[in-house]
Amino acid sequence: MTANNLLVLIVDDDHSMRDALQTLFEAAGYVAKSYATGEAFLDELDGSSLQAGCVILDVRLPGISGIEVNRIIARRNLPLPVIIITGHGDIPMAVTAVRDGAFDFVEKPFEPRRLLDLVRQCESKALELRRAFAEAAESGRRYQSLTPREQEVMKLVIAGLPTKIVAARLGISTRTAESHRARVMEKMGTSSVADLIRHDQRLSRTASPGASQDE
Repeated sequence: MTANNLLVLIVDDDHSMRDALQTLFEAAGYVAKSYATGEAFLDELDGSSLQAGCVILDVRLPGISGIEVNRIIARRNLPLPVIIITGHGDIPMAVTAVRDGAFDFVEKPFEPRRLLDLVRQCESKALELRRAFAEAAESGRRYQSLTPREQEVMKLVIAGLPTKIVAARLGISTRTAESHRARVMEKMGTSSVADLIRHDQRLSRTASPGASQDE
């Protein structure tokens, strides 16, 4: 991945810090955007169309804290590695943030080179997360195209039940069960039960893109 393919999102209530960081990353070839609050950042965030990127997130913010923003990103399974900016007194919170899924943290005051190095280190992670997010979103779209009956059939097929047993469980004929199974395979874009299981795994690992920010 080249630097220009990575979006750097800066969340810090200090205007001079936001400007300095945005200048730093843009000079290094990144696309950068900045926000003064966690609420402003989350309100604009749309994971379904978001390019591969990372978040530079201050711990202490007015309103919702950086720690909670990090948790929301993790709960929503957004494809954004988070780098926490922390003061000396906030290090325990930063460590907690890493345990909650943040990529790393950098202590204030920091050398700009240190932050740039961390962003470069998380580039491959950002791309991996974006790919997984896109795959899960596609699985979700396909699953939502199934009728309730087809979703029932998919669940039973994934469980390894033969068509006759699926039919008996649902109180339908074997022929009808076969028809439902064929439509499930077609709508999910799969040619095997193994592929269907992979779709199901993506669905179970990833929350829907429209999940609540504060659930």
